[in-house]
Amino acid sequence: MTTPQPMTACPELNLNNYDADDVARLNEWAVQAAATIDALTAENQTQRDMLQGANDAIAELRHDLGLLPERVRSANVENKSLIEAMDRQKKELEGLVRHWKANAENLRNRCRELRDRPDLGDRAKSIDVKNERIAELEAKHATLESAYMELIMSVQSCYHAVGESRHQTALRYIRERETVSSVCVMPAKFATDTTNARSLP
Repeated sequence: MTTPQPMTACPELNLNNYDADDVARLNEWAVQAAATIDALTAENQTQRDMLQGANDAIAELRHDLGLLPERVRSANVENKSLIEAMDRQKKELEGLVRHWKANAENLRNRCRELRDRPDLGDRAKSIDVKNERIAELEAKHATLESAYMELIMSVQSCYHAVGESRHQTALRYIRERETVSSVCVMPAKFATDTTNARSLP
């Protein structure tokens, strides 16, 4: 398509004032103008669609930002509940530890009393054996306590809504797993790898 050449003068739009070449040039310009108008109209519609999409995205973002404070408050409440539950379980475990320590101390005192009695004679040796047994039990108790803490802390979350503690959640998971398969087969991965295996009494 040739580039239209500007006319030095624009006669009255009368066919008598234009020859065949002028009419062809005017027709060519009209076609170009129509094509330009169509392109601009399409581009304008595209820009309108893009603007509408941006406005929709902004509206959605504003909606999400409006929900953010409530979500933060909900997360804070949940975190507070988890912290309180962990504090309760910690106190329960501390109570158990104090109880076992008190029992161990009572046993030591009783052993010392029995050892000091003159009428016991050779039984003093058995007291030493019992003391060793007490120390062994205390070591086993510490191992069991560590294993128990590892077990319940492996539970990512517990269901406070139904009053379920982390211990109860772990116990339920184990029972549900045992119900699915009554035969416990050790995976090959753990059958050969004993690096991290915990030795329990």
